[in-house]
Formats: sequence, structure tokens, C-alpha cells
Amino acid sequence: MIEFRVKAHDETPLWGLAGRSTFHRAGYAARVRLRGPAAELSIDEGLVAAGTADVVLQSPAGRRLEDRVLDLLRVTEVARDMDGVAEIQIQSPRELAPEDDLLIARQLIATGLA
Repeated sequence: MIEFRVKAHDETPLWGLAGRSTFHRAGYAARVRLRGPAAELSIDEGLVAAGTADVVLQSPAGRRLEDRVLDLLRVTEVARDMDGVAEIQIQSPRELAPEDDLLIARQLIATGLA
């Protein structure tokens, strides 16, 4: 597991956690999750042990919809930069229906625009 810090398109600092199994070298999926500004970040160890990378972004407070979409796309770049990632999955929290930012980012990735 690593902590990552990257800059958003507007220079806002973004940070989160990324974890992957060292036993799975190629062709694995990476799940990208967005958590609220006050939510505790954690890596799903069971998912990582099964061979899927887990990338969790701590969303900065007060971000507009378009900024949240671009933040998610920026973090998918972090996931793609992990060695061996073949597929990116964007997931919403289990207790909530997918938010607009997640749906937009998924569509941009699915159509090859991001």
C-alpha cells in the first residue's frame, strides 16, 4: 500500500491510497473509489489479495461537479500507471447510488475519451 499525492487540473492537491498484490504481475483490474472529505480511507485487503488493485481518492471539500469528474479521471491515471493494470473500474460507495461525477467519469472512460 502506498499513499499518493497528485495535483488536480486546477492545482488542488489530491491524495489517497493505492494498494495492489505483488503476486499478480499483469492483466489485473484496478478499482478506483471516491470517498468524502471526512471519510476514513482504507484499502480493501481482500480485494487486493484476490488480485485487484484498490485506489481510493479523498475528495476535497467543496469541489464542483466538473472538478470532481476531472479529479476522478486524474486518479484513474494513477491507477493506469501501476504496473500490469489492464482494466479500470470506478466504484461508488456501497451505501449510495452512483453520483453524477462517477457516472460521467465511467462514461468518458467507456467511450475512450479519457
